[in-house]
Amino acid sequence: MRTEFVRDLHRPHTMRHLLPIACLLLLAACHDADRRNPFDPELTPPVEELTVTVDPAGGVAVVEWDPYTGSQPFAEYRVLRKEALLERIETLEVIADQSVTTYVDTTIRPDLDYQFFVEVINQAGYPASSERVTARSFTVRGVDLLSATASGRDGTIALQWQRYGGPGFVEYQVWRKTFGQDDVLLQSLEDVSVTTWSDTTPLPETNYEYRIVMSLYEHDFTSQTREASYDLPSVTIQSAFFSSETAAAALTWSEYEGPRFQKYELWRQVEGQLGQVVKEITDRSVTTYTDTLLDGNTQYFYHIRVRTTWPGVSALGPERSGIFYELEQAIALPALSSNRVQAIGIAIDENDELYVAITAISTTSAVDMAAGIQVRFPAASRYVRYFSRIVPHFGSPIRLVVSGGRVFAAVRTKGDSLVLVGAIDADGSEGWSELVTTGGALPAGLFVDIDGFVTMVDEEGIMYRFTPDGEAREPSVELVNSGLLNEQAIPIQHIIRAPGTGPAGLDLLLLAVPGRGDSHVIGKVRVREGFYGGNRQEFDDGVGSANGQTLNPVALAFDASRTRLIVVELRDRGVLQVLNAEPNVETRYITKWGEFGPGPGQFLVTPPTAVSIAVDSEGRVFVADGQGEGGRIQVFAP
Repeated sequence: MRTEFVRDLHRPHTMRHLLPIACLLLLAACHDADRRNPFDPELTPPVEELTVTVDPAGGVAVVEWDPYTGSQPFAEYRVLRKEALLERIETLEVIADQSVTTYVDTTIRPDLDYQFFVEVINQAGYPASSERVTARSFTVRGVDLLSATASGRDGTIALQWQRYGGPGFVEYQVWRKTFGQDDVLLQSLEDVSVTTWSDTTPLPETNYEYRIVMSLYEHDFTSQTREASYDLPSVTIQSAFFSSETAAAALTWSEYEGPRFQKYELWRQVEGQLGQVVKEITDRSVTTYTDTLLDGNTQYFYHIRVRTTWPGVSALGPERSGIFYELEQAIALPALSSNRVQAIGIAIDENDELYVAITAISTTSAVDMAAGIQVRFPAASRYVRYFSRIVPHFGSPIRLVVSGGRVFAAVRTKGDSLVLVGAIDADGSEGWSELVTTGGALPAGLFVDIDGFVTMVDEEGIMYRFTPDGEAREPSVELVNSGLLNEQAIPIQHIIRAPGTGPAGLDLLLLAVPGRGDSHVIGKVRVREGFYGGNRQEFDDGVGSANGQTLNPVALAFDASRTRLIVVELRDRGVLQVLNAEPNVETRYITKWGEFGPGPGQFLVTPPTAVSIAVDSEGRVFVADGQGEGGRIQVFAP
C-alpha cells in the first residue's frame, strides 16, 4: 500500500485532492502524538545472551535468554529450533509472559546437531530474532552387556546388562546368533529396570552370540556381543568292581545333574568290537547296575551316556575299564633240543608250587618217542628224566599229582597194554614204579585219596589203587558194570577227585567223552565199598556250544574250594569254561575265555594230550599247552 501511495503522489489530477489531507496531517504532527515506528528494529531489539545447555542424563536441552528490553510493547517469545541438514524450522513454544526466559526442550533426539533461537514479537507483529546457537544433543550408546553365564546343570545361559538411565526408552531386545543360522529375537522387555534374562532354549555344545538392542525413540542402539556355550554335566563311573566269582562287573556312577534327563545308557565295549548298550535306566536316581555273564581275560570298557529329551543330544561320561581272570604271565618252558612236547601234565601242591611233567617225541619221526618222563620241579630251569626204561605211548596223556611232597605220574607205555604208575620223592630221586595191565586203555585220572592211596582210573573206568609205598591193590571194574554212566560213558577222557563223603572218603568227578555220537557227560559218582555206585549228577548245561554246554572237553580241574570246575575243551576253539560244581545249581555256567591258537590267552589243544590245567589256592588258573619249543604255561589271575 505504501508503494501505491507514493505512486499516486506523482499524478497531477490527484494532487489537488490530496493537498487538504496533507495539510491536516501536517497540522496533526504539530501536536504531542507518538512518533515511534512499531517496525523500527531499534525499538524492538532481539533478546540477548541466548544459551543452550544439553542435559545428557535427562535427554533435554535447556534454552535460556535475557528478558526483552525493547520500547515497543511485548507480545510473545517464540522458541525455534532447526535440525542440521534440514530446512524446516520448528516452533517449539510460544510464551506470552515476558518474564519467562527459560524453555526446556524434551523432544531432542540423540546424536543430532540443532540450532536454537528465540524470536521476540511486538504487539504490531514485528519479529526480532536472536542469534542462532548450535548445540549437539546427547549421545546414546547401547547398554553394556555385562555377562553371559552358561549353566550345564540348568541348560540355561543367563544374561545381565547395564540399566539404561536416559530418556526415550522403548524396550530392550534380546538377540541371539548361532553359526549358520539367522539372528533370533528371543525376548522384548519394556521395563527399563529389568536388566537380567535367562535363555532356557540353548542346546549344549553349541556356541551362541548374544547382544542387547535398546530402542530409543525410533532408533536402535546395540550393545557389544558376548559368547557363551555349555556342556552337559557328564556322569562318572565312581566304582567298577570286576568279580571272577560271579563273572560280573558291579558299577556305580554319579547321578546326572543336568537338564532334560531321559535315560541312562550303560555302554560296554571290548577292544576290536563295536560298543553296545547293555542297560537302559529311565529313573535318574538309579545309579547302580551289575553286568553279568562276562568273559574272563577280557578287558571291558564301560561308560554312561545320558540321553536327553533334546533329539540327538546326549552327554558321554568318562570311560572305566576292568578285567578278571587276566593273563598274569606266560611261562615259557625249557626247550627240548631235537624233541618236542607230545604230552604235558601240571600239578600244584599245597604250597602252591608248580610241577610240570612232559613226554617228548622226536622231530625226525612221529613214532620215535623219547624214553621216560621228564619232570620240572618248582624254580628249576630244566627237566630231569625219570623212568627211562619205558617209552611213552604216542597218544597217551600224562597224568600228574603232587601230595605230601611226592610227585606221582601215570602214562601208557609204547607197544604194550601197560600203564606206568610211578612216584618221585621230594628230594628228586626216583621212588617206586609199577606197570599195570589195562588192555591198552589210557590213564584218565590220577589222584591221592584221603587215606593216602594213589588211585589211577583208566579210560574204561577201571580203578587201580596203590599204597603210598607202591603196593598194588586189586583193580575194580565196578564202574563199567554199575551202569552209572551207561555204555555211552566210555571212554573217559579225564577224571579228577571231587569233594564227597563216601565210605572211602572219596567222590569222583568224571569227564566222560564217548567214542561215538555227540553225547558226553560231566558227572559225579561216589566210591562205595571200593567200587562206584549211586546216581549220576551232571555238572554242565548239556551238550553244545552255548555257554555252560560242552563239546569235546579235554581237561578239567577244581579250584581250591572244590566248588568251581575249570574245563578246557577242543570245540575247534580252545575254549576254557568255569562251571559251578556245587550241588543243586540250576545254571552251571559262570564264565569263559580263550580260543584256539598260539597267542596270549589262546590255547593250543592239538594234540589234546598237550593240554593240562591246575588251580592254586588263590584261584589262579594255570593252563599248559604245547606252544613254543618246550611248551608254555599261561597263568590267569582271578
